[in-house]
Amino acid sequence: MNPHALLPEWERIEVLCTLLQQSRTGAVTGASDLEKLSEIQARVFSARGNGSWDLPGLPQLSQLAMDILAAIAAPELSFVVSFAYAALPGETRSNAPSLRLIKALYSLPVEDHEALLHEIRPDGLLLSLGLVSVERHKGREFLHCGKRLRAALFGAETANPPPGTVPVTRKAGWEDLIVSPPCLRMLHEYLAFIRQRTVVVDAWGGKRCGGPIALFSGFSGTGKTLAASVVAAEIGWPLYRVDLGQLVSKYIGETEKNLNALFDSVNGSDTVLIFDESDALFGRRGDVKEARDRYANMEVSHLLSRIENQHCPCILTSNLRSSIDSAFLRRFQVVVEFLLPEKPERERLWRRHIPPRAPLDHAVNFDLLAGAVQLTGAGIENAALHAAHMAAAEGVPVNMRLLTQGVWRELCKDGTRHTFDDLGPLATYLKGGNDVEDRQFDPASAA
Repeated sequence: MNPHALLPEWERIEVLCTLLQQSRTGAVTGASDLEKLSEIQARVFSARGNGSWDLPGLPQLSQLAMDILAAIAAPELSFVVSFAYAALPGETRSNAPSLRLIKALYSLPVEDHEALLHEIRPDGLLLSLGLVSVERHKGREFLHCGKRLRAALFGAETANPPPGTVPVTRKAGWEDLIVSPPCLRMLHEYLAFIRQRTVVVDAWGGKRCGGPIALFSGFSGTGKTLAASVVAAEIGWPLYRVDLGQLVSKYIGETEKNLNALFDSVNGSDTVLIFDESDALFGRRGDVKEARDRYANMEVSHLLSRIENQHCPCILTSNLRSSIDSAFLRRFQVVVEFLLPEKPERERLWRRHIPPRAPLDHAVNFDLLAGAVQLTGAGIENAALHAAHMAAAEGVPVNMRLLTQGVWRELCKDGTRHTFDDLGPLATYLKGGNDVEDRQFDPASAA
């Protein structure tokens, strides 16, 4: 949204207020006023054609929807309009437009009144996405700027994250995400659910679904959280990670209360939520053997109900899809499986994660690194950074010995016994490796 390109909108509202004032007081409308209105409207529609009302992740608004937003925003950006609204005969001295005022302002014929009501219905685009809020007072409905419209117009950002969340600040693009082609296709399908839901629901009459909700499942370190960052960056919305430790309470009723506070704060806003390692909260509902089991099942059921009616993209991550309650799985719009990277993907990951300006030994063999050990993307990143730090400490280029040392450190993190045989052909880069088995590698033995 370009606030400068919207200036003709407020000028148009000023002229429309003048014409409405003249009409209600019996004054004659001059030809100059009509000529001025015609000239301003040409500029308004030209700016709209160039995307003056465009918002990230939002489909094209109808002309009537843009008229409504202009009428709502104008008194907040123009003192002339604010005064004119309050001074109009027959109005309630409010500077927020009522439905009655909008009908009169644009001289909407009776056959268009239904379209106006359609635009501001509770489950419609303007209200559900936080562009408009409705206040009911003395039998009338007054329209105000919603949180999202206000943020777009005034550059206001949410000072605090939604309750129970922490912001994910890592910025990532598609070039950072190295996953299988099927996984990429599913991520683009999820973006289509976010971007095109208003077309399917409002224009095509499809059923409105919550969220949309996605499940990202796969081994730890395969790129689930990174993919969520890419999705959020693609639509230009902030990403918040839900801290389950703050939401889940041992006290009966507190978990539901915390969930309500979270969802109420983000409903209809330009926000993406990610529930990392959500198995604990979204797991299978079990048999009731004691009172606490019954309340735990009630918490899951309450969550299912809330998230189905939630108009905010929600991403759940899980290391094991089978641990998610089947009743909840049916409510996902998209399920994306993050598999362990294959050799071509591992080679791309190795090349990407070695710092781009780090001195690199000419003998580094990326094909060998990718084929020797099946690490996850996160494991490769850690190994590459380990090698880079050791190279800086030793004052040498990043070489195969240090990269192999980084791979070994990653293998030994799982706490199980490893031998150098687990390194495959990389073992030859660690001096003395053939003589050391069933214990972790000591860097001193490789010196």
